[in-house]
Amino acid sequence: MKSRNPRGVLPPPERLNFMQATVFRHGFNRVEHHQIVRVERGKLQRLLELERRIIETLIASIKRQIETKQRLPASVEMIWSKIQNHELVQSVAVQINRLTDAYPQFSRQVESARLCVKRKAFTILSTFGFINQDERRASFAPASAFDV
Repeated sequence: MKSRNPRGVLPPPERLNFMQATVFRHGFNRVEHHQIVRVERGKLQRLLELERRIIETLIASIKRQIETKQRLPASVEMIWSKIQNHELVQSVAVQINRLTDAYPQFSRQVESARLCVKRKAFTILSTFGFINQDERRASFAPASAFDV
């Protein structure tokens, strides 16, 4: 039977090393594993929410700049790439990528969350009068050699 340590004093170093060796030799038990995964999933959800809010703030900033004529409208893809390369978005993305590297089961959640954010951003950006790259290519018709 385990004795509880009411004073919060750590066990002696030799006992602590034995406890660590036992965990690493035999792995975590199922309950501990699920608790760790649950905590990491909560971290991931907070990071995805932070990434979403940062992107929405950047889109709102771009919208204000366009409305006040400080910025000319560009293609949606160009604006999206600038948003993705923003240092705040990059720092959060690195943390998210670390979590998905450590826990591959999170990758689908990350992909779907990022896809939703991208779709919403493209929808919002297209309402500002931005031109999609495909639409720009379709509207540009080079002169034919046969036209005189």
